Amino acid sequence: MKAILLFAMLLMSNFMYAQCDNQRYLKKVFSDVNVQKNISYHGPKLGPGGNLTILDFDLYEPKDDTAALRPLVIMMHGGAFLKLPIVNKRSPDIVLLSEDLAKRGYVVISPEYRLEDNLFNLLNKDAMVKIVAASLFDVNELFCWLRDSYDNGNPYKIDLDRVFVGGVSAGAVIALQGLFLDRNEQLGEEFLGYANEVAALDGIDIQADVLDKKYCGAKILGGMSMSGALLDTSWIVNKPTGILFIHGTADPIIPYGYDYPFGFTTLPKLFGTEYLYDITKRKGLTVEADVYPGAGHVPIIGDLDLADLFGNEPIEFIFNDQRLDSAKEHTATFFYKMLGCSPSVGVHEQVYYGQLHMFPNPSDGTFFMDIPQGFVGKKVEIVLTDIIGKVVYQSIMNGTNRIQIAEPLANGLYGITVSFEGINEVYTGKIMVNR
Repeated sequence: MKAILLFAMLLMSNFMYAQCDNQRYLKKVFSDVNVQKNISYHGPKLGPGGNLTILDFDLYEPKDDTAALRPLVIMMHGGAFLKLPIVNKRSPDIVLLSEDLAKRGYVVISPEYRLEDNLFNLLNKDAMVKIVAASLFDVNELFCWLRDSYDNGNPYKIDLDRVFVGGVSAGAVIALQGLFLDRNEQLGEEFLGYANEVAALDGIDIQADVLDKKYCGAKILGGMSMSGALLDTSWIVNKPTGILFIHGTADPIIPYGYDYPFGFTTLPKLFGTEYLYDITKRKGLTVEADVYPGAGHVPIIGDLDLADLFGNEPIEFIFNDQRLDSAKEHTATFFYKMLGCSPSVGVHEQVYYGQLHMFPNPSDGTFFMDIPQGFVGKKVEIVLTDIIGKVVYQSIMNGTNRIQIAEPLANGLYGITVSFEGINEVYTGKIMVNR
């Protein structure tokens, strides 16, 4: 028996590392992506506000992939739980993140979940709790649909033992509540009452049909929360699940600290990344965080007119390319580690992307970096690392207003870390080399 177990362990180990040998899941080893749109996992479903939402999803997979089992990522869109133009399962940020992960070898699903039609229905806590509960029920139903698909031929070639759940804004809120909500009593009497109203609408029992069957047996290895928050930190317990947090400290919609969403005192207060990073780390979870001082909601978006959010015209997303690239690379690196492919990659401490200005970017290996005025004259340590974390350049010098870096670097994306003598904060960024 011991010999059989040892053989099985060796076989699994060899399979796992064979999947990582060519850096699949870390680098974009596929050049193109297949997208299947509008796959129904339930059809129209009545929401707590009385409106219908079609429950379907888009699926992204690497083109011409021959792998029989691929890790699955559920990537959920934001939008304040409202039906809004463009902000849906095909939100530009979700599409870009999904395509990027699919090119690295993942299967990515971007689902639609129940939303409200009317903003005014979401200005009080009972309506907000109900729509969040409805979305959690929908995501669990998606997992059960995927389990049934898996058990009946697995046409999408997904591995339900290697699953990641992530999201942006409202999607991150869904992901975090789902990861840590395990028992009815965690909600408290008032919020449980609201959730039970939605459960009655769906004809289910929350504990028996959702929490006891959470994710329908899928094994969640990790999560990604971009501008997300959690209702109650007492839910957090040690789990074999890692979380990557991405947040701006000046987020006016989903608090970075502990505050009301949108500043509306009629809504429940939420705990943002400032608290969640520290608590999850103390509880023993594998956690990393990218925190952007002074940045607003969804920091990969460079310029967003919030007045357009509830207007008649579609939202025009203008991405901060540096932060978007950083989010893609950090998500891929973190998921790679949680797959067990890269035991040498260490856990990041909480890092800050400060006011460093690097140009030109992309560069040919020679670029300039402006130092924040308050740090001029201090000793500065500069470290460049490649995509797998290997140090390719390191230097300690006296900080001037502008520092030049000139290195014969190979083409690719590099991380840059800058620390100053006597300063606790670490400033980081990304530089693309394209000769």
